[in-house]
Amino acid sequence: MACDLISYLDKHFPALSLGGALFYSWPIGLRFNLGGRVLTSEDFAEVHRRATALFEAVFVPGDSCIVVSLEWLGRDTLPWQTHLSPLSEFAANHAVALREPSGSVQILEADDEDTGPYTLTWYEQSARDFGYGSILNGIANADHGREPAPNGWIYFINPKTNVIMHMYDDRGLDV
Repeated sequence: MACDLISYLDKHFPALSLGGALFYSWPIGLRFNLGGRVLTSEDFAEVHRRATALFEAVFVPGDSCIVVSLEWLGRDTLPWQTHLSPLSEFAANHAVALREPSGSVQILEADDEDTGPYTLTWYEQSARDFGYGSILNGIANADHGREPAPNGWIYFINPKTNVIMHMYDDRGLDV
C-alpha cells in the first residue's frame, strides 16, 4: 500500500486540515451521536456498540485502513490527562496489533492557534486486522480519566472510498 498521507490528503481532500472537527472542516459530512457524556459501564458499552457498528459500515471486509494519529507538540499534560499514551504505546500495551508506522510528519505551522504544531503518524493495514474496537474504547475513555486511553486524535481513512472517520470522544464521531 505504502501511502504518502500528505499527498493523499492533498489530492482527495484539498484544504482539509486534520486537527479540527471534520464535520465543520469539509462541505460534506455526517455527525453521529454515540450516546452523550457517558457515566456508567452500560453507557460505555452502548458507545462502543455504536462506534464499532459505524466503523464496520465504513470499512467492509477486505478494505484497507489508514490509521492516523495526531499528537500535539509541546502541550503540557493536564493532571487529569496522565492516563493518556501515544497511539503506538497504547497499541503495544493493549494488543491492538497495529503494524509499524508507514510514515510520520511534523506540522509546525498550524492553521489556527487552537491546534498548535502537531505530529501525524500513520499506519496502513487491512481494516479488520487490528483492534479497532480497543482504539474506539480508548477514545471514549479519554475524557473521563479512564484507562486505557490514547493521546491526541485518531482518524481512520478508507483509501478505496475516500472516507474519513473521526471519533472525537464518547459523544460522537464524524464521517
